[in-house]
Amino acid sequence: TRFDFCCLVGGSMVEVKGREAVFAGASMQESRWLEAALTDCRLEQANLGKSTWNQARLFGCDFTRAVLDSAVLYRARLQLCRFYGATLVEANFGNATVTDCNFDRATLTRAKLQNTDASRSSFTRANLGSVDFRDAKLVGCDFGGAFLVGARLEGAVLRTADLRAANLKG
Repeated sequence: TRFDFCCLVGGSMVEVKGREAVFAGASMQESRWLEAALTDCRLEQANLGKSTWNQARLFGCDFTRAVLDSAVLYRARLQLCRFYGATLVEANFGNATVTDCNFDRATLTRAKLQNTDASRSSFTRANLGSVDFRDAKLVGCDFGGAFLVGARLEGAVLRTADLRAANLKG
């Protein structure tokens, strides 16, 4: 199913289930995806600012260069999702699971990943300035070349994480 460049501003997709749907370039600001289950969906360059994904289950979805500023993904479960070059400024991933995801070159300034399991995810060259990683599980994550100035890491588990060339001081 294709929804390229559609406009769903403020739309509500409660308990929607989808496989291989395409929302590339769509405008979906303030949309609600409560308990949604999406597999292999394409949301490249979609505008999802201030969208809500509470308890959503996303597997293999592509958010390359999408805008998710101030999005709420509380208790969401994401696996093998791609956020390459996406903007997630002040996004809230509280108590979420985002394992094996790719956030390379993404901007997550002031995002909240407190109590989040982001194991084996890649944040290579990502802007993680002032991100809240308190009590997060970051086992095996790749932070190579990431900007982490001001990041909160108290209680975070960084076992086998790669911090080579990461900027922690500014």
